[in-house]
Amino acid sequence: MGKVKNLFGTVCENCPLCKYARNNPDTPIGKIMEWHGKWCPAWQAYLETKEQEER
Repeated sequence: MGKVKNLFGTVCENCPLCKYARNNPDTPIGKIMEWHGKWCPAWQAYLETKEQEER
């Protein structure tokens, strides 16, 4: 994974709004962030980072 993707993943991981949405997916903020995550490059990088950690 490239340095830019790692940076984006770290930004998403440390974002208070993203953390709240991940911990509370059924709230309105969680649902908005789920929609937002479909096109957000930081969210995509975060998912790739977590996927690689699981391997």
